[in-house]
Amino acid sequence: MTATAAPDARELVRRLREAVAQGDDAGVAHHLRVLFEFDPALMLERLDEPRRAERHARHEALDDVLRGYVLADDRDGELWRTLMLPAPLGALALPLWLSNARWMRAAGSTRVDAQLEPGDPARLADLPLELRAKALGRYLVVNDGARPIDARAWLAAVGPELQPALVCWLLSVYAQSPDRLTGAGLAPHQRRALEDVADWLRGAGRPLATSVLELETANDVAYATDANVRELVARVVGGNLTELFVGAGAANVAEPLDLEVLPRCGRVVIAPNWRPSHVVHRCLAPLLEGQRTRGAAALLVHEPGKRPASPPASDWNTVELELAGAQHYLIELGAIGDALAARDLELVYYPEVAPSHAGAWLAMRRLARVQAAGYGFPVTTGLETIDYYVGGREVEGPDAQRHYVEQLVLLPGLGVSTTTPPAPRTSFAERADGPPRLASAAGLRKLNAPLLRAWDEVLAGAPGANLDLYPAFSADAVNSYGPRLAPHLRRGGATLHGKLERQDLVDRLAQSDLYLDSFPFGGFNTLVEVLASGCPFVTLEGDHARNRFGAALLRRVGLPEFLIARDWRAYVAAARRVLGDAGLRAELRARLADRDAVLAALRDPDAAAHFDAAVERMLARGPRRGSAERPLLI
Repeated sequence: MTATAAPDARELVRRLREAVAQGDDAGVAHHLRVLFEFDPALMLERLDEPRRAERHARHEALDDVLRGYVLADDRDGELWRTLMLPAPLGALALPLWLSNARWMRAAGSTRVDAQLEPGDPARLADLPLELRAKALGRYLVVNDGARPIDARAWLAAVGPELQPALVCWLLSVYAQSPDRLTGAGLAPHQRRALEDVADWLRGAGRPLATSVLELETANDVAYATDANVRELVARVVGGNLTELFVGAGAANVAEPLDLEVLPRCGRVVIAPNWRPSHVVHRCLAPLLEGQRTRGAAALLVHEPGKRPASPPASDWNTVELELAGAQHYLIELGAIGDALAARDLELVYYPEVAPSHAGAWLAMRRLARVQAAGYGFPVTTGLETIDYYVGGREVEGPDAQRHYVEQLVLLPGLGVSTTTPPAPRTSFAERADGPPRLASAAGLRKLNAPLLRAWDEVLAGAPGANLDLYPAFSADAVNSYGPRLAPHLRRGGATLHGKLERQDLVDRLAQSDLYLDSFPFGGFNTLVEVLASGCPFVTLEGDHARNRFGAALLRRVGLPEFLIARDWRAYVAAARRVLGDAGLRAELRARLADRDAVLAALRDPDAAAHFDAAVERMLARGPRRGSAERPLLI
């Protein structure tokens, strides 16, 4: 989707209402599209009061038009088809309209889930398609997931023509809102709906039209729960979305890309964020050094208007492409995939297959004889096209293969390494005396109600202590989320900070007494910076790679095992123990005093050699066939 500056809301609303008054379907369709050609993340990141009012007006106007004009029972126009039925390529033409209730809630609207539309699927089954579509559409517009629905009954009632829209909404809107900070991860009714949809997809036996919104589901569920998300990812991403993308093909594009610049070497790393400043490059570039020196190229594909300002890794042979426009997104990616597939590549490696960039779509294609992914996003891709997932023996648990669709390949060590983080500009000894300071740099997706409750318990047991939160928020986001976080951290001091430069964050971490790792999605790169700054941390070790890096790092540097908790009670007790014992804090800092020794313990000097050995083993074995029973050890 194109990320552009949002047009003036009042003018947009005026034009839209004018088109409605004139019965101008073409004008209504145009203004609907303009309404959604902005990044919906802005809804949550920049909600100061003027912008909240703007979004409120924009989305309630859209609600008026959708329910009162486009989807009204007495309307004779065909606009409802644009919204409710798949486009020729299989995707919903305007998928973000489904999210309107979610954004209305964020802007403070009282319309959401106000029972404005009947919620009985039985009344739909006997209606003609047009009326069935309009009734379903009006229901979805005002329901953002706060009230339970019977997903199976709805799927049966709406019929095959409308199941794509309903599935897209269930997976991308219903399961992800309202804001997770109000509950323990997914609400039970949302979890049940996800399970029902996943089971239904498996039995459907055919691909469904879908949208990019669904890519976010597997991503967000992995942040929200410690459950095994393999089946959900495989059924949604590995099933429907693959069919959609492969079907896009290399059709003509209004502004054709220059595909002659694509790499012609035998091995390609597809990593849209392959820049020295990015966390994925920082933890995986050391592993790929041997591949770089053997001539592997890095391909960076960017969504329209999202090409970063910072340059790519200069020591790599890199090729950057920026897609031309949102309307041709999948077609352009299909053309890139066709061109790469024609190059007869022997290996494509994805440092991360995350739904936030074009690499996720390219990973759905067979572009090389052997394809593998890594820990940049430590969750299975769910794709049959990815043969191997390269991880680390010190990170994965004893039954790790069951978490991956791919054949798991385990390197000695962590499966990641680290480049050298900035050194703090001041030492802890220079800090003024005062109560203990805690810190966390967990981003918004990593924050959830159980985690915040645990932090509140920690603060309650450490009078005078303060928790500094550094989630890389804009100033507007701090104003928006501060009041929403405050009720969860009532029993101690907590300060929400705006976005800091990396050096400034490292300086703050160096002045902290204890860092609090997140769960169920923990950290890695920040934890390296924490330890290299001389600060200990407490972590909760789970069963999946995404919550086991912290434990592996603590064991590497030889810090006490009690800092590695297996449940929330032990997590809180460990943090309180550190905060309540100044002597213990001094002892832990003393163990981390030698920065060079700490970094040496966190690095694997043979990481590149191990990865090279894994590549040769994967190439010798060839593409994966069937399900793996146990990890492949290197």
